[in-house]
Amino acid sequence: MSEDEVAYSGTQAPPKPRKVPPPRPQACSPKSGRPCIHTIVKDENLSVIAARYGIPLKTLEQDNPQLAPNFNVVYPGDEVKIRKA
Repeated sequence: MSEDEVAYSGTQAPPKPRKVPPPRPQACSPKSGRPCIHTIVKDENLSVIAARYGIPLKTLEQDNPQLAPNFNVVYPGDEVKIRKA
């Protein structure tokens, strides 16, 4: 057995963790009228992001159909569009 192999008795090896890109710097502001992209980080959800940018949650959901049908499930590295409310 090589150094990279690990023995597991009766179970599959756990999946390798997915590399998550660091969040993009927020050079834009929805209050300026320019849309921006927010990269989701660990422990964030759409409600937290909507509150941070001062926009309604429904607006955030409407602007990000790629997250449908379950807006409650987002992952670190997912990107959401933020626009002026």
